[in-house]
Order: sequence, then C-alpha cells, then structure tokens
Amino acid sequence: MELRAEAEDDEAAASLISLNSSLILASIITVYFHQDFLLIECQTNGKT
Repeated sequence: MELRAEAEDDEAAASLISLNSSLILASIITVYFHQDFLLIECQTNGKT
C-alpha cells in the first residue's frame, strides 16, 4: 500500500511540474512576443 501511495504522489508531483513548466513557457513566449510587438510599434512610430 505504501508503494502505491508513493507512486500516486510521484504522478501528482510530475503533473504539477509539467503544469508549472507549461505556465513558465507560456509566460516567456508572451513576454517575448509582447516585447517584439512593442519594438515593431516603436519603429513604425519612429519612421512616420
């Protein structure tokens, strides 16, 4: 029984870690594209 409980804990931890990784990746992508967008907007405003 103890081994089974540990295995379930490991699965929960693994899913939590993958969820955190996905959130971190999404945040990085959002920030990166947001900066890119702002840079393009600044260049466009600078030209006119």
